[in-house]
Amino acid sequence: MQRYSHCFKLPLVLLLLLCVTGASCERDTTLTIEGGNTPKFKMSGSGTLILLRMHGPKVREGQGEIANIIWEIVPEEGSANGRAVEELGTIIYGQVPAGYVQKYPEQGEVPTLIEGQDYDIWLITDNANGVKRHFTLRDGKILEKR
Repeated sequence: MQRYSHCFKLPLVLLLLLCVTGASCERDTTLTIEGGNTPKFKMSGSGTLILLRMHGPKVREGQGEIANIIWEIVPEEGSANGRAVEELGTIIYGQVPAGYVQKYPEQGEVPTLIEGQDYDIWLITDNANGVKRHFTLRDGKILEKR
């Protein structure tokens, strides 16, 4: 019986190797937007969140993208210290999760979403592809645009 034991070792080693590499595979970031005036951003994926940026109607002086950033959060200790997307799970608009700081608006609360306006949210992640979504607020509900 011992002379056949080596026949089972190779497939077992290959199976274990496949399991280890499969568990460490990169999974793209996914995002579902729920709610209304205060949307909830439900995330999953294998990356770490290094930036959440939301654009909307112009809110500050200036040209280009910066004039339209209505909310941005980044890791408090720099981009190398973001938290796992799956650990964060859901982020509520205007509520900064532990370990992050609000970059925009520079002071105060986030602007209230405006009915009928278009918004974008970008999740930039490390170790996985990020995601960008477009949405609008209609009749108090979030409608994602594809």
